[in-house]
Amino acid sequence: MAAPRAALDRRAGRRRAAGLLYGVLRLAPALDAPSLRTRAPLIHAIAQALRTAPGHTPREDFFLDLLHRGFTPEEARTQLGIAIDWGSYAELYDYDSDNATLALEELSG
Repeated sequence: MAAPRAALDRRAGRRRAAGLLYGVLRLAPALDAPSLRTRAPLIHAIAQALRTAPGHTPREDFFLDLLHRGFTPEEARTQLGIAIDWGSYAELYDYDSDNATLALEELSG
C-alpha cells in the first residue's frame, strides 16, 4: 500500500531540514562573513537582497514568501531563523524583532 501524499511530503521535508542542519554543522568551524557568503546560499541571498532593497531593510515576510515556494511554512520559518542567527553572528546583518526587519550590519550601526 502506498503511503499517503501528506506523509511523503513530511518525510521529504524532514530530509530537507536534516540536509540544512548538516550544512549548518559543516559551516560551524568557519563562521566568518566571507565563508558564510560563499558557502551558505540563503545567507548570501539575504545579504545580497539587503544591499539592493529600497531602504536596505526588507521585512522578514519578503524572505519567507520566497522560501514558501519550495518549503512548508514551518520549514521556511526554521530556515530563515537559522540564516538570521548565523548571518547576525557573522555580523553580516542585524535582525530587528520588534519590526521584523533585517538590515546590513554596516548600515545599521
